[in-house]
Amino acid sequence: LIAPFGGLDIVWNALLAPIVLKERLSRGRIIGCGLVLVGATFAGAFGCHEEPEYTLDYLVNTMVNLRVLAYLLLFVVWF
Repeated sequence: LIAPFGGLDIVWNALLAPIVLKERLSRGRIIGCGLVLVGATFAGAFGCHEEPEYTLDYLVNTMVNLRVLAYLLLFVVWF
């Protein structure tokens, strides 16, 4: 429910830039901020509001499989 509103930092930065940095806010950025605001609001209003409960067996079966182990191996080798 709260996660979609994490995208609003872009909106706040764009709205505060003219005040703090004396930047000019273009029409395209205003429209973009509006789209982000509408998207975050819709995602919060109509998104999933239930959080599933995961059992230990489910987590073990999900995390201990060949794909996850291959991903972790590639991740360690990459970095």
